[in-house]
Amino acid sequence: MPYDSLMSPNPPKAAVFFLPWKSCERLPELIERSGAALALREGDYVAVKMHFGEKGNDGYIKPEYVRPVLQMIRKQNASAFLTDTGTIYNGPRNNAPGHLMVAAGHGFSPVAASGSRHHCRRAARWRPRRS
Repeated sequence: MPYDSLMSPNPPKAAVFFLPWKSCERLPELIERSGAALALREGDYVAVKMHFGEKGNDGYIKPEYVRPVLQMIRKQNASAFLTDTGTIYNGPRNNAPGHLMVAAGHGFSPVAASGSRHHCRRAARWRPRRS
């Protein structure tokens, strides 16, 4: 499907894909089948909306599950960046430095996002100091 038809005022209906977590190694295949790459043009900047998690919990999408999405974006000669929303309640995610510390503590970093497994594992072991 061409880019222009995806961006038209009446885009085609979207297909919904489901992948059980036990089948995560098939994520690149699902991304390919979704046709998501067709919405990208060379030189695009693509925001990948994430939830980096809260300090001390594991309720977030792990970096290794985001990596195939970033690889697909790069394959289209587009640039990706991870983004999250801050919080208004008091905590580490209500300011940029604290938010970055939480993200790094959960394995998100420029190196992890680039696809380097070694650095991703190292970043995942690092934990910010407790307040």
